[in-house]
Amino acid sequence: DNAKEIIVTQLGFLEEIKDADQIYDIYIKNYSAGVYGYNIPDDNISGASYIEIDNAYEENMYLTSGLNTMRLTVAHEFFHAVQAAYRVKNAGVDEYFYEMMGTWIEDIIVPDGNDYIYWVDNDDKFPAEELFFINPEMSMTSSNGYSIALFAHYLNNVYSNGDNSIIRQIWEELNLIEDVCDLTC
Repeated sequence: DNAKEIIVTQLGFLEEIKDADQIYDIYIKNYSAGVYGYNIPDDNISGASYIEIDNAYEENMYLTSGLNTMRLTVAHEFFHAVQAAYRVKNAGVDEYFYEMMGTWIEDIIVPDGNDYIYWVDNDDKFPAEELFFINPEMSMTSSNGYSIALFAHYLNNVYSNGDNSIIRQIWEELNLIEDVCDLTC
């Protein structure tokens, strides 16, 4: 509820696409160490999804741990649901962008979580060739997305002087492009 309140009500993003019962589902699972959670598409309704999160964010299993880690996981994965209201992700094509934005929202909703900082250059989790700050000559589109969340913070804090609406405007523009392509491409 907190993630939705901030993303939809305060920041003005579209609501997630509803499933049949109109209730956004979050399931708790026993994942292996380091698996935070997933946003999983609903097979019955295009753009709808649900979230699965781990049942214990224990120390030494995650880059951060505890309640804040659960909160930032829900924020990240729920933002993927909101993103689908603008544009359904093309698997393998624009994942970096969705993950960059999902990681950015973590810090907006859980400012003292700081988990995203570990993804900037943590080559224990990802190969160095996917990490932008280890390999800055790479294209951002080749990154894993998590490592470039600082770029979204740059857009938000430097380019637009702390006005969070720039990120929403990017999603609105993507939605317009998608609508035009549906009609003309």
